[in-house]
Amino acid sequence: MSAVTATVTSGTLSYAIQSGSLPGSLSLNTSTGAITGTLDAVTSDTTSTFTIRATTTSASVTADREFTITVNAPLVLSVSGNIYNGVASNLTITCTNTDGTVDIVFKEGGTTHSTLSNQSLSSNSITVAVPSAVYGQSTGDTISITVVDGSKTSNAIDKTILGVPTGGSISSSGGYRIHTFTSSGTFTIPSGVSLATEYVVVAGGAGVGSRRHSGGGGAGGYRSSVSGESSGRGASAESAPTKGAGSYTVTIGGGGSSSTSGSNSNSGANNGSNSVFDNITSNGGGYGGTYNSSGASGGCGGAAGSEGGTSTSGGSGTSGQGFNGGDGQNNAGGGVGGGGGGAGANGNNGTSGQGGHGGAGVASSITGSSVTRAGGGGGGGGTSSSSGNAGSGGGGNGANSGGSPSSGSANTGGGAGGGGSDSRSNPTGGSGIVIVRYQL
Repeated sequence: MSAVTATVTSGTLSYAIQSGSLPGSLSLNTSTGAITGTLDAVTSDTTSTFTIRATTTSASVTADREFTITVNAPLVLSVSGNIYNGVASNLTITCTNTDGTVDIVFKEGGTTHSTLSNQSLSSNSITVAVPSAVYGQSTGDTISITVVDGSKTSNAIDKTILGVPTGGSISSSGGYRIHTFTSSGTFTIPSGVSLATEYVVVAGGAGVGSRRHSGGGGAGGYRSSVSGESSGRGASAESAPTKGAGSYTVTIGGGGSSSTSGSNSNSGANNGSNSVFDNITSNGGGYGGTYNSSGASGGCGGAAGSEGGTSTSGGSGTSGQGFNGGDGQNNAGGGVGGGGGGAGANGNNGTSGQGGHGGAGVASSITGSSVTRAGGGGGGGGTSSSSGNAGSGGGGNGANSGGSPSSGSANTGGGAGGGGSDSRSNPTGGSGIVIVRYQL
C-alpha cells in the first residue's frame, strides 16, 4: 500500500488521523505516512473514509486530505447438483457478496469449456442448465466452476462428470429420464450416482380354461410409485425408493397360456408370470376357469366359468395389486363366464345372457403420456348369450359359441378372453412391463 506523502520546503513532517478511522488491522506510520497491515476479512464490501493531517515540525503548518479505502468481501460459492456424461442436467449456484449479476465459468484445467454470461441471481442463487460443451466431456473428467463479478472471482468448486444409468429402452419426457423394459434385463446405476426412482411394474396376464363359457383371465398385478397416481386395487402410489450405484435385476413376466384340452379341464391354463424390479414384485394374473370351475387367484383374480346348473366364484386379486375376478353364472343359454379382474376394478359377474366384462386397468403417465395397463379379459358367452368385453388396459375380448376369444395385449399385462366354443383358438395373457424413471 502506498504511503501518504506531503511536500515541505524545510523541516520534517508528521502524520496523524484527523477524523474517521482506518479499516481494521491497518495502521498509519506517523513519520513516513505509510499505511500498513493485513486487512481483516469482511462479510460484505466495506468502505472506510478518513482524513490524514500532515504537520511540519518547524512552522507548525498543517494540511488535511480525505481518503477512502474499500475492502471487498470475497465471493463465496457453493454448487449443488451433478454433471452427467452426455445428458443435460441442472446445477444450483449459490454465491454471496455479488452485485446480483455474474458470469459462471466452466473450466477443465486451463481450458474454458463454457461461460454463462450475465446471470441474474435471486436471493444469491440461480439454477442453470449445464451447457452441452460441458456435459459433452468424458465420464471422470473434473470440471472447475467459478463465478466472476467484475474484478472479483469466487473460489472454485470441482465437479466430476458422472456416468448415467443404463438398461432397457431409454427416452426422456418432462425432465425425467425413462427406462422401459419389455424383456428381462438389468438396470445399472454407475458409481457415484444416487437416484430417487419411480416405477410401474406390471406382471403377465393369465390364460383361460379349455372349453366354452370359461371366465376371462385376470390381469397381471400392478404396482406403481409414481407420485399422484394409483397403484393396483385402488392403493395409493408406493414410496419411490432411492437407489445407489449397482445393478438391479428386471424380470418381465410372460403371459399365461390357455388350456388346449378338449375336456372340461383347466389343465394347461396358467397364471401369468411375475414381473420384478429389484425387490419389487408384481404377481402374475390368475387364470380364468373353464365351465363349472372357479377362477384362480393372482395379481388380479381370474374369472369363473359356468355350465350345467352350476354357478362358480372368481379368484381373488392381491392386495395393492389387483381386483377379484367375476363369478360365472348358469343360465338357459348354457352358462356364461365372468370377467377377469383388472388392476383398477373387479371383473363383472356373468349374468343371464351376458358374459362378464373384464375389470378396468390403471392409467399411468410415467412415460409422458397416459397409458392404461392391466385390464382383465372378458368372459365367454353361451350359445344364446353375448360374450364379455375386455377391460380397458390390454385385456382380451371373450367369445360366445362359434367365436374365438382374443389374447391380452403384449406388455400390458392384460388377461386373455374367455372361450365361447369347444373348438377355438387358445388365447394367451399379455406379457408384463417394467418402467423406471428419475430426474437428474
